[in-house]
Amino acid sequence: MHSISMKHILAVDWWRKKIWLAWKDWAVDMIFPIGYIVNTESVYDDIAAIVVEKNISLILLGKPVLTDTHASSKQQSICDAIDAFGLALESHLPDSITICFVDEHYSSAMAGATLWDFTKHVWEDVVAAMKLLETC
Repeated sequence: MHSISMKHILAVDWWRKKIWLAWKDWAVDMIFPIGYIVNTESVYDDIAAIVVEKNISLILLGKPVLTDTHASSKQQSICDAIDAFGLALESHLPDSITICFVDEHYSSAMAGATLWDFTKHVWEDVVAAMKLLETC
């Protein structure tokens, strides 16, 4: 992990209506929630501004891994939308920023565990983004 150890990382948990964000500051080895951005046409510029503000050099974009060749059309649609989002986001960022897709199943499950037995609420998604950063 030394190759990314000095970089700030942004984790992105994509949803059709909201994009949930968290970032990791390697200087203090801490993960911070950002919250969400409404998924509108300006979302790419909003994320680009966060990348500059937080000095981000790596973006982790959560995406479900489809292990079954017979994935439902809904699952495939979500994966296709996340792929399209990642490509569009990449076009709004400097070439020095790397976007990596990571399996979000683990982060979503761990977010639920972190929030104990609460029913799903809005912060579960930002915790899921934070959990993506714990793997770094």
